[in-house]
Amino acid sequence: MASHIVLGVRRIETETVRRPLLNVSCAILTFTCGVIAARTPSLFQTTPPRTNVGDVASVSTPTSSSKLPCEGSPELPTALKTVLDKNLPGWEFPFVSDDIRKFLKARVSMEARPEVIQGDFDGDGQIDYALLIEYGMATIYEAPHSKMSHDVLVVTFLKRVGGYEMHRVGEGGEYLYLMKKGVRDYDYEADRHFYYSNDAIFAGYFEKGGTSYMYENGGFRAIITSD
Repeated sequence: MASHIVLGVRRIETETVRRPLLNVSCAILTFTCGVIAARTPSLFQTTPPRTNVGDVASVSTPTSSSKLPCEGSPELPTALKTVLDKNLPGWEFPFVSDDIRKFLKARVSMEARPEVIQGDFDGDGQIDYALLIEYGMATIYEAPHSKMSHDVLVVTFLKRVGGYEMHRVGEGGEYLYLMKKGVRDYDYEADRHFYYSNDAIFAGYFEKGGTSYMYENGGFRAIITSD
């Protein structure tokens, strides 16, 4: 009986000494890990470091706007905008993804815009414009509901004496690309290659396909050049 009591006392004394030692050891280990984590954050952090509010504009991409932080709306000649507002009131530029914008800036130039291109489409030596815009409302039926959506249009403006002549040349597309005079391309419907006789307009769906519009006999002809 006495031996059990002595053993019990010794066990209590051992636990009494061990617990403070464990607490001290844990404290030292926690402090050491904290110092290491502060010096090597990439090993311990599971989320990116917090960004200062002032830095957000320079590193983030837009969430609800189609424009990159450094881009405003495309600049249009006043005479062109007057014709556009008169014929298609309420028009606006469509949403364009950042992937498309980055592609055009890398492929064409840093000033390239997916909504507007310039070229001599009718071969008269003057600069014409082509725009990708949204206009009007279209009803899309998807059972059991329906929704409203804007029509996406390709519109050209040919420079004339005293102003611009507007042509509504096609529908659809996610961006515009200038096909330059003399460039060789492929007509999928005719199953043959051809050369552009003048600058032309390509309305594309990113990494999917698209249509070229060539000015002929006073109007624009659509050619499927990407499939």
